[in-house]
Amino acid sequence: MPKLKENQFYNVSTRKKEIVPNEYIELVKFKNGAYALLGLARDNMKMFKLISVNKIEKMENKYGKARRYKR
Repeated sequence: MPKLKENQFYNVSTRKKEIVPNEYIELVKFKNGAYALLGLARDNMKMFKLISVNKIEKMENKYGKARRYKR
């Protein structure tokens, strides 16, 4: 699978790439300390994309401070 861009997420249920607008993307931090981008699809399905530690500062500047993710 080719590398996805920042606003592209892979929807597991439809097995397709989806483009999510920037206002529906946020930065979250899981319990284990991993950071991820959370994108909401059209049908309110949550899609996650894990990001590396090197990109955290860049993503915080773009999407705001990371919040803790709770189900």
